[in-house]
Parts: sequence; C-alpha cells; structure tokens
Amino acid sequence: MYTNLFRRFEITPLFLLFFLAMAGCSSTPPSDDDDTPPADDDDADSQPLQLPINVSVQVLQDGVPIEGAMVLQGGVEGSVPTDENGRANLELVEIPGGEIWVIAAQEGHRSIGLRLYEHPEETVLLELVEVAIDNPGFNYAPAGTKDRGTTEYCSHCHITFVDQFKNSAHRESARDPQVHDLFAGTAAAWNTEGLCSENGGRWLNGTVPGGGGSGFRCYIGNGFLPDASEDCGAEGQPTCDEPGMDSDLGPSSQGACADCHAPATGGVLGGGESLLHAEGI
Repeated sequence: MYTNLFRRFEITPLFLLFFLAMAGCSSTPPSDDDDTPPADDDDADSQPLQLPINVSVQVLQDGVPIEGAMVLQGGVEGSVPTDENGRANLELVEIPGGEIWVIAAQEGHRSIGLRLYEHPEETVLLELVEVAIDNPGFNYAPAGTKDRGTTEYCSHCHITFVDQFKNSAHRESARDPQVHDLFAGTAAAWNTEGLCSENGGRWLNGTVPGGGGSGFRCYIGNGFLPDASEDCGAEGQPTCDEPGMDSDLGPSSQGACADCHAPATGGVLGGGESLLHAEGI
C-alpha cells in the first residue's frame, strides 16, 4: 500500500554505449572510463560547467507548468518548489562522483532527471508524466515462505524477489524492537516503571507492537512519531500511539509507514496502517 506514490519512484540514469567499427580507425580501443559526452557541431559554443552556478528550471506536464513541484540536484539535500509558472532557480554545487543531475518530482508523477555536461544557455525543461493507479482495490498479501502453490502468497509468482527478501535484513525490520523504538519514541530496554523513571522516561499507556493491543511502555520523547507532530509525544502531551488517537497514528496523521515498509499487513492501497500494527509472517 502506498499513501505517497512519490516514495515509490527512483531516478535511474541511462547509460548509452556506442560501438564504432570503421575501416581506417585507430586500433587503440577507447577507455572504458571515458565519460565524455558525444561531440557535436555546437561544441565550439558550449561552456563547461564551472560550479557553483544557478540554473533556471521549468517543470511541465503535457506542456502545462506545474506549480509546487520539487526541483533538486541529485545527491544534494534540499529542494526548491516551482512557482505558478512551474519555474524554480536551482544552485548546482560540486558533489563526490562528479555527475551533475537536475531532478524534478511531484506526488502522483514519475520523477525525472537530466544530466548536465555544460552550462545551459536556456531554461532546463523537465516534463513529468502522471502515474495512474491501475487497481486501487488491490489487496496486498504476505510474501510467503516455502509455499508457492497458492496465490495467497506473493512467492507464488515472484519467486526470485521473495527469495532475496527472505535473506535480507528488511524482512525482520517491521518486527525489530529497535525500529519500533525509533518509530514511536520508546525504549524497550527500560521495561519497568522504575527503570523508565530512573532514565528520565515517561511510563505511559500506548500501542504494543505486533498487534498486541495497548499496554504501558517507556516513552523518551524522541522518535519519528513525536518528531513529526507538534501535538503529541512531548512532556505534558499524550503519546503519539495512544490507542484510539487518530487511528493510532498520532494527531498529525503521520506514521502510516506500514503502507510501504510492511505492505503484507494486508488491506487496500492507502490504508494508513501504523508500523506498530504489523504482525504475522
């Protein structure tokens, strides 16, 4: 399940390999590490990138400017939103690796990037494509283990993916106590009221991970849920996973992390499941 389709998308650079076999050419093969862009008749007028520089970017969909899209440099933190004309000014800086990418992203669209080899003389145009959900009622299923004889498990079709998943650390992440602590702002090691108080925590009622209902846990005030909300998790405030509070997701409606990180909890697209609800295989 995915509440934010943007989480699904990644920028994949396209690498183009040219094989030239021409009579009379030098017998010395080109270096495999040569990343020089192909030459053209305009090379004499091009200007090499001298960073940092500012570039003008415009983001479009079907030729229409998109307001509020994110424009960023690949590998650099932070982004710039586009204005009502779909435009944004972006500063490009040197990064390890040397590749300079301008990227545009918008929720509900497939992200796109353009690699720059030289200083752009005009506005960089990035065209986004909207992504349609082909089956919003699809019911996600557990990955499965050895049983591949039924479509009840993903392993019935996705054999290789499931085998890789079974041997990965991600398989255990949704049941990892450290992940639960980081998510809810708790300390599982301080499992008594005395230990919790001695270490400066608050012994409060909250959601027990793994579908265990409610129970008292030690809350320390730092974690994803309290950091994502202004209305819970701090001193004098309720816990962000207090049972019955906004579907156990906290007042800010944050925390539907299981939609992407533990989709086998079941349900349809965008169900809003808390990571603390993940249980079973």
